[in-house]
Amino acid sequence: MRRSFLLILTFLFLSSVLWCSGRDIIAMVDISASMAPFFEDLRSYFVHDLLKRIRIGDTFHFLSFSSSPEAEISQVVEDQKSIEKIINKILMLEPIGLHTDLVAAVGFLTRYAKRLPADRDKIILLLTDGVHDPPPESPNRGDPDQVLQALLGNAEELKRGGWTIHILQMPGADQQQSQVDTGGIEGAGKGEGKDKSYLPDVAMALGIDMLPFSRKDSFSKIDQSISAPQSGTIGVVFPAYLGTVNSPFKATFAITSLTSQETHIDLFQVSAGEINILERTVTVNIPPGKTLHVPAVIRLPRGSPQGKQELNVTLVFDENGQKHSLTGTLSFTLSHTPVLSIGENISIPLIPLLLILAIVLIALLLIYTILKVKLPRRREGMVHPSGRRFGSFRKTGEVIEMRVRQQNPRIGVRNIHFMRPGSRLTVGGGRSHFLIFIAPIPSSIGEISYDGDDFTFVPKKKHFFPDLDAPVVSCLGKEIPALSDKGYALFLRFKRYVSPLDEINRILQNLFLIEN
Repeated sequence: MRRSFLLILTFLFLSSVLWCSGRDIIAMVDISASMAPFFEDLRSYFVHDLLKRIRIGDTFHFLSFSSSPEAEISQVVEDQKSIEKIINKILMLEPIGLHTDLVAAVGFLTRYAKRLPADRDKIILLLTDGVHDPPPESPNRGDPDQVLQALLGNAEELKRGGWTIHILQMPGADQQQSQVDTGGIEGAGKGEGKDKSYLPDVAMALGIDMLPFSRKDSFSKIDQSISAPQSGTIGVVFPAYLGTVNSPFKATFAITSLTSQETHIDLFQVSAGEINILERTVTVNIPPGKTLHVPAVIRLPRGSPQGKQELNVTLVFDENGQKHSLTGTLSFTLSHTPVLSIGENISIPLIPLLLILAIVLIALLLIYTILKVKLPRRREGMVHPSGRRFGSFRKTGEVIEMRVRQQNPRIGVRNIHFMRPGSRLTVGGGRSHFLIFIAPIPSSIGEISYDGDDFTFVPKKKHFFPDLDAPVVSCLGKEIPALSDKGYALFLRFKRYVSPLDEINRILQNLFLIEN
C-alpha cells in the first residue's frame, strides 16, 4: 500500500513536468533502382541542407521503400552526435530495389504519422517517381483504378491530419532520357515511358502542389517549412517551444559556423518590433564548421500578456566586424507566477511544485515513522572499567545485530533488530528479519529467540545446517556454520549492537580515565 502511494505521487510529479516539444519531420524516400540517377542529389540535400535546417528538439524520421516500406531511423535532434547518427544511416542507403510498391509505402507513411504524438507539428516529405510497380507477391497488384483508389484513400487520411506535406516527383522512366540529354545524367529506371505516375492524383487529393525535380530549385519550397536562417557565414537554429516561462527567461540558439575560419560573434540585440528585449550582449567564438549552443537572456516589456505566444524576433549581431540580422520565432507560454525551469523546454509552476514536494515529504516522514527501527528508549548504562556503572536504567530488551562472514555489513539497520523477552525473529533470505544475501538462500531457514535471559538459535531447515545437531544455546558471539544449496559456506554471528556513537563515547571515556 505504501509503495503504491509513493508510485502514484511520483507519477503525478513527473506528469506535471514532462511534455512533448519540437516537431516530427518525416521523410519517405524511394530507394528503387529507378532513383539511382538522382539519389546522390537527394543524399546531398539531406546531409548538407535539410539536416542544417532542423531545430534542436525536433525528431527526424527517415523511411524508405521499394518492394516494401521500412523505418530506417527515428532520432531526436539533441546535439551534433544525433545529427551524425542520421547522416550515417542516410549514407548507408543505396537505390537497388527491383520494385516499387507505392500503395504499401503511402499506407505505411499514413499509419506511421498517425502513431506519433498528436500535439506535435508534423512535416512530411515524400520523394519518389510515383510509379507503382509492386513485386509479384504483393497484394497491391491491382488494375490502375484499384491502385488509384487505394492511394486516394490514404491521401484523404493524411489530409485529415492537417500536417504540412511536400511531394517531390523524381523523373520517371519516360522522363529520364530528357534529363540525360539536358543534365548529363546516366542510368535508367524500371519500366518504360508508358509507366504511369500517380503523384499528380495524390497531390490533388491532398490539396497541394507537386514539386517537379530540378537540381537548382527543387528544395526551395521545402526549405521554407524547415528553416534554419543563414546570414553571412553563420546559420542559426531557433529554439523549439520553451515551455512556461517568466520574464526574464533564457533562450538558447544553435549557431553554426559555415566557414573554414573561426567566427567571432557579438549578439547585441534581439528586436521584437522596435523594442530590444535582449538583456545583455552575448559574445562567442565559433570554431570553423562547428555548432555552439548560445544562451541569451530575454526580458519582455512590462505588461506583456500571459498565455502562449509566437513572438517574431530579429537577431542583430556583429560578425567579424560586419553587422547582420536574422529573423525567426520564439515560442513560449508566458506566466506571471513563479515557475521552475528544467532545461530548455521543461518548466513548471513553482507553487504547485512546492505543494507536491510537501506532500511527498509528509508521505516519506510517515513511511519512515512506520518502518524505522524501534530502538529501546532505555538502555543499560555505560560500564566503567572497574565495573561501576555511570548510569543504570531499566532493561526492557536487547538490540541484536547479525553479521555474516564476507557479507557487506554496511546496509543501514537491515540486520539490526530490537528483541523483547519472548520474541522470535527469522533468519535467511527473502523477507527474513535477519537477511543473508551473499548467496542465494530461501527465507526462514532458522530463527533466533530471546526468553528474557538468554538467546537461542534454532535451525528450521536442517539441511542448511549440516553441522548442527541441536539448537545453539547462548548463541551470542558464537559462529554458526551454514551451507547454501550450491555448497557455499556461510558463517553467521549474532552480537549485541553497539552504535557508532556509543563506541566513540566508550573510547573517549577510556581516554579520560587513562589521563586521570
